[in-house]
Amino acid sequence: MENLLYESAITSKTDVISGTLKCSTATVFSRTFDDALVLGLANPSSTEKVEYTLYDQYTGHKLSSGSLSPGNSKQITIPATSEMSSYRLQNQSNCGITHTTPLLMYSVVVAD
Repeated sequence: MENLLYESAITSKTDVISGTLKCSTATVFSRTFDDALVLGLANPSSTEKVEYTLYDQYTGHKLSSGSLSPGNSKQITIPATSEMSSYRLQNQSNCGITHTTPLLMYSVVVAD
């Protein structure tokens, strides 16, 4: 069962949103201006891979999905748009025995 952790907004070019998603959880973030965003993803585990999906919250379109091997990271550029946008990032990984791992770390900033 997916749990929505919280919703955050980037309202200035210096804002940073970051956090860690437990297995089978999601977060929503939005922007109020038209610059591109950079989403950094990281897998802090040394043993488990983590699966993720990024959606446009308004349209439901899948923007990116994949998996990160243990200790790996990835950067995704979300293109500029002239409309207010909202995105849902999901940790798609099934929960292990602890019901928290594998973890997905993320950070969202405005692209230079």
